[in-house]
Amino acid sequence: MTCDTAHKLAFTALVAKLKASDDWREHLDEAIAFFSQTTPFVIVESPFAAPTQDELNRNIAYARQASNSALVEHGEIPLASHIKYTQPGMLDDTVPWERTLGIAAGLAEGIMAAKTAVYVDLGLSEGMVKGILVAVKAGRNITLRSLPDWANTTNTVAAARQKLLDAGVPAERIS
Repeated sequence: MTCDTAHKLAFTALVAKLKASDDWREHLDEAIAFFSQTTPFVIVESPFAAPTQDELNRNIAYARQASNSALVEHGEIPLASHIKYTQPGMLDDTVPWERTLGIAAGLAEGIMAAKTAVYVDLGLSEGMVKGILVAVKAGRNITLRSLPDWANTTNTVAAARQKLLDAGVPAERIS
């Protein structure tokens, strides 16, 4: 049994217990132990910057769903700095030095991550490709994912894989 399979089975069992309980505290220690022992941090890559407020709102909603997918479906602890550091009162993504500071902090979080999950339904932005190249340089594998409610025929996993290959990401690092 692979490490990923064992992790998924343990996570599935934990989720079943949590769903069956009426008291959120009943299995809290077990949930904390699960995440503490397996440390499945994952960098979530999805588009953020956008030319209009409507597109930015769409990108934020997508990033939130991607983070939810990482946690709820994959049992990973999502690190999505692009939606964490851009919350009101944190950093202003339209101010270049603050944007740089947020990107640097997010890339530093990558030290804790086991892999980078790239959510492809809205395409791969320039910033995402840069983050992916940093992940590969740091030794992390890249997992391409699609969200069912967002899937389309243009921005597919296959198209994203090809774009990453064209950017110089080794094929063996992409799953």
